[in-house]
Amino acid sequence: MLITTSCAEEHRLRERYHIAIRAYREMMAALDKVSNQAEFEEVYERAEGVRLLFDVARKELGKHLLIHRCLVAGSAAGPA
Repeated sequence: MLITTSCAEEHRLRERYHIAIRAYREMMAALDKVSNQAEFEEVYERAEGVRLLFDVARKELGKHLLIHRCLVAGSAAGPA
């Protein structure tokens, strides 16, 4: 069994990170389904906004883990 040293803030940031990565994956799938250039541009702009939110969530979680050492002992768990 792994020992955790996580905190409430780590849980909140990790959930935000997972929500952001799921949204980004959905936008990437949506890009594969566009049928014309105008539609592509619209979906791409939305995807880029979601990517930026994902990047912020990833960095905030990583910073928190680095500063607070909220990790699972014996694991390299952390943001991708």
